[in-house]
Amino acid sequence: MTSTSSTSSEPEKKTWERRLDEAKSKHRPKLKNWSRDGFAFQREKDFLKSRELKPEHQHHKIDVVDCSSIDKAGFVRIYEENDMPCVIKDIPNQEGWNAATAWTQSKLNSRFKDRYFKCGEDDDGYKVKTRLKYFLKYMKNNKDDSPLYVFDGNFDGDDISRSLLADYKVPSYFTDDLFSLVGEKRRPPYRWILLGPERSGSSVHIDPLATSAWNTILVGRKRWVLFPPETPKSIAKGLDVIQKGEDDEAINYFVDMLPRIREKHGHNLKIYELIQEPGETIFVPGGWWHGVLNLEDTIAVTQNFCSCTNFPSVWRSTRKGRPKMSVRWLKELAKQYPDLAAQALLLNDQDQFTMYNKEADRKKKEAEEMKRKQKKAAKKQKNKDNTASEESKTSHPLTAANLQRVAPAAPASNVVSQVSPAAKAGRKRSDSTSSDSSTSSDSSNSSSSSSSSSSTDSSGSSGDSYIGRIRSYTSNKAAYPAGVNTPLVPVVFTRPGSSSSANHTSAKHFSTSSSSNSSSQKSSHSGQMPQRQESSSSLSSVLGKVRIVPITTEDENVASVVESSASKKSDHKSDKKKKKRSLIEAAEGPTGTKVAPAEEPSSKSEESSKKKKKKCTMS
Repeated sequence: MTSTSSTSSEPEKKTWERRLDEAKSKHRPKLKNWSRDGFAFQREKDFLKSRELKPEHQHHKIDVVDCSSIDKAGFVRIYEENDMPCVIKDIPNQEGWNAATAWTQSKLNSRFKDRYFKCGEDDDGYKVKTRLKYFLKYMKNNKDDSPLYVFDGNFDGDDISRSLLADYKVPSYFTDDLFSLVGEKRRPPYRWILLGPERSGSSVHIDPLATSAWNTILVGRKRWVLFPPETPKSIAKGLDVIQKGEDDEAINYFVDMLPRIREKHGHNLKIYELIQEPGETIFVPGGWWHGVLNLEDTIAVTQNFCSCTNFPSVWRSTRKGRPKMSVRWLKELAKQYPDLAAQALLLNDQDQFTMYNKEADRKKKEAEEMKRKQKKAAKKQKNKDNTASEESKTSHPLTAANLQRVAPAAPASNVVSQVSPAAKAGRKRSDSTSSDSSTSSDSSNSSSSSSSSSSTDSSGSSGDSYIGRIRSYTSNKAAYPAGVNTPLVPVVFTRPGSSSSANHTSAKHFSTSSSSNSSSQKSSHSGQMPQRQESSSSLSSVLGKVRIVPITTEDENVASVVESSASKKSDHKSDKKKKKRSLIEAAEGPTGTKVAPAEEPSSKSEESSKKKKKKCTMS
């Protein structure tokens, strides 16, 4: 019970609050606290001060005229042609607007409470809408620093929306509307109904396409600030006085930034300020900077227009900003306003401007597309070549380019000193002798013995070069490329049956398999004289499995260890041969007669010869 009573849950939000919270999160998703500056709380006095315009802030006044005292021709001559803003009083009552009495919050709610009105835009430029009944409750109850602001231009969506158009009409001073020639669907947005809570407004800006504008307020009061077109953007928008972390909404501009602008640039800057009262209409010429702050809950209507007076500036802006629409507009002007069409062509000639051409634009796009495809194809081919180059390097790990990446390059002196021309020649002779001996399997014993000695001698010369290569690689074991087998296994080649076999024994250090070692040792210990093709093919098979090792750096200590190991094994084999020969000599008689060994069965000798032939063929 105690815990239940102590925990106070927040009251559930009403429907209008939830709907407006959703709209606010879409309109300004990064703003989490809409009342962070406290203009509805601790800084409310600062906002209330802005409701009054001090005389010292009216150095440059805007004319206020009654609609009954000036006609359209006088307005054009005095204000529009001179690009001067002004305020015209009592247009709704004098021209019979139904909106003067019908556009109140209660009456609009009864007519359009379930209709959706635009109250903002998201980051992608899509409209944020809410029902009017929810927004009107938000107007009365919100405490946001800069509340949402209905700025809706969808008057002709259906019959109910079009009924708003029947409540007012364009003032007689602004009846020229040259954009109407291109039709409602093609023309830019130009008219809006405005419902603004207090503290809402519009930051300083210039209206699009250099159009002029009129704004009539029916309920509430607005504060305006205007700067002539020649005013720099940074000064008009307060970019040089805004502080770090400060918002740039209308409430921040009028309460904080505008006083700083007056203080910094007031003596050399023309600033026009005024407060618009209900029933008044303000005229804003094209190109003028202007900003608005709603001092109370307001309801107003506004419209942008192009007239014969501001046509030159609007044409220059539209032909660039709306190139396709300007082509259609020029055609319609030639039909109904030929003088304006001729003026537009003259402006194009003076500015050396080329109008939009559909065929030329199509060719331009095709050329750009072709250029883009060629660039893409070239990039694709380049990537393909790079991939092929990398694959070739990885598939041939012992190429010079790859070895430079894997191991440090050896000095040129090492290559010259360790690979002598004699070693190269010996390796060539060994390969040629081995290949020749493998093809002649039915030669005589004498030729077999000479070929065998030639093969062995050749291999001895070749072995020196291989040892030199091994010496260089054992000096840097960490730099072995992928695919080089370690450790190095010594393989001994001897001339079987010869008394001087020890003199012809050479130790070669290769990376080879254990099967080749066993077969070579078995051949060296065989009691029978091997055939020529057996000796040659055995050497060829071993050399065929040798991986050629490039020379890198030289380390005499490691190389000497390899050589000493090879010589010890070679001496051991030679001792075995000498012992075997001494036993044979002891078996001979004193007269020098040789004791013939017992002959094995012929079947075994035939079987042995078949195995040897088969082994030669396989090797």
